[in-house]
Amino acid sequence: MTRKTGGQKNGKAGLAEVVVNPKLGTDLAGYSAWQRPATGIHDDLHIRSLVLENNGVAAAILSIPVCILDADITRAIREAGSRTTGIEPTRIMIHATHTHSAPYVRGAYAELLKKNCVACLKKAWAARFPAKLGYGFAQVSEGGKNRRYLDYGGLPVDTQVGVLKIEDLDGQLRGVVFNYACHGTCLDARNKLVTEDWPFYAIQAVKRQTNRNVMAMYLGGSAGDINPGYSAGLSAVAARLPTRTWAEAERIGRNVGIAAAGCLAQISTHRLRILRTRTTFIDLPLRKTYPVTVSEAKRRLANAKRELAQVKKGRRPSLTCIERAKVAVFFAELIHNGAIQFYSGKWKRSAKVELQALVVNEMVFATFPGEVFVTAGLDVKKRSSCPRTLIVGLANTHETSDYLPTREAYAEGDYEVYETKYDEMAAAVLVKATLRNIRAVWRRSKT
Repeated sequence: MTRKTGGQKNGKAGLAEVVVNPKLGTDLAGYSAWQRPATGIHDDLHIRSLVLENNGVAAAILSIPVCILDADITRAIREAGSRTTGIEPTRIMIHATHTHSAPYVRGAYAELLKKNCVACLKKAWAARFPAKLGYGFAQVSEGGKNRRYLDYGGLPVDTQVGVLKIEDLDGQLRGVVFNYACHGTCLDARNKLVTEDWPFYAIQAVKRQTNRNVMAMYLGGSAGDINPGYSAGLSAVAARLPTRTWAEAERIGRNVGIAAAGCLAQISTHRLRILRTRTTFIDLPLRKTYPVTVSEAKRRLANAKRELAQVKKGRRPSLTCIERAKVAVFFAELIHNGAIQFYSGKWKRSAKVELQALVVNEMVFATFPGEVFVTAGLDVKKRSSCPRTLIVGLANTHETSDYLPTREAYAEGDYEVYETKYDEMAAAVLVKATLRNIRAVWRRSKT
């Protein structure tokens, strides 16, 4: 149960961060086809937490620098964190930042991560102070791109950076939480250095623009199809893409961080008066049909491999042509594996996912499971009963954390559609349920 505070006059906030670096040699996640034992630490991996408390209600947000989290580790962190702080498990938001240069969450590293997540929550809870909070928004024009539509200028994207400003009662800035939709994948499969990717540079930019003692925390948005600007297929075959550099990570990070810090002066803060959460579970439909049979998928894969072999045999084979042929093989393998899984009879009809909405004064944080396409997030923002709604993606894993394309994408194909188990109507179901969850908690916060 949540600890009661006896109707305190001033709401409180607590902030903390804990380093969770792996041992060198630990395999890095993010590009499953490539083995990448860590050879060094470019920048420390930080677990960051924000705890909030008002009138007997407490909630927390954990930003965890990993590619993805499964249901078991999410449940374990929540339960252990609840025992330590008294915050109810469903009021602890668990978010994976989606850096592709952090370890797989398994074995010894999973235990280390869980231990340090709990320590971070405990540290934030112990550091609570009477707080004032405010919200604001900025725009970033040169950040993430829609990787499915690079030939359309990389649009649509969500250019908004949402900001939660946290001060003490003396007006001293203590924390900045910023929300932006873009994969943490500036570094490719060749990188073997541990890093938070572009959010590291964004956080450093916030600190430079404010104060080194300010804690900046990143929350990713609805970024299933948004990355730093390259095709998913070429990335999967480790093509040498000139934009996959540390310089590009710094450029995007600086743009986002400067935008977040730049709007702070215009944000007025007020005492924490409203803190409410609402959690619901819904069933999202999984594929009822598959576009090809196993035999057809097998034939396509054989043809793709034959084409690749022929390209390689050319007198002066172009590297670009070889890489594109490798992409065709990669996609054919995805489809073949998907067909085998679908026709195995083991495919469920639906997947249960968790939706959480957290009201902080006049702002709502709404969670999405997995990697949901940007237009779904934009749709929720546009239609939300709270005009100051932020989407937190890859949050609160329950039964799955899959890609979740919008309906229009299924006819277009490409990586996310070939990879997903979801039915083409799943995104619409998710948007509707998210809006309903926001509406219920927002209405309650006004009474």
